[in-house]
Amino acid sequence: MGTNYYFKIKNSEALSGIISKVVEFLTPEQIQEKLFNDIHICKISAGWKPLFKKTEYFDSTISLLEFYDKNSKMLEIINEDYEKISIDVLQRRCHRAQNDKGNETHYDYEKDSAGYAWTHVDFC
Repeated sequence: MGTNYYFKIKNSEALSGIISKVVEFLTPEQIQEKLFNDIHICKISAGWKPLFKKTEYFDSTISLLEFYDKNSKMLEIINEDYEKISIDVLQRRCHRAQNDKGNETHYDYEKDSAGYAWTHVDFC
């Protein structure tokens, strides 16, 4: 069992409601789904090192942190249960899972300069 983490645009539900008043043929829920998809960051599973998702915005831990620093006023980090966490908490969880000697590594994925596994393939 693992936990997925995502970047979510802050106040996207409110923005969807505002947009739906202009674009009357879409409901706020449809706008939310079409325009404000969450950006998958990674999955941390018991017994495994973290697995990160390559996106058009980042493909390494360095570019992920740069992306967040540049956009932190507009983004929040959530897990799959919609619990908000800070970037510091996510970094600590990833670091702990990465450095746990008992955790399995993802051998068939690319590694970034910090040794974290990355994939472009969708996973859950």
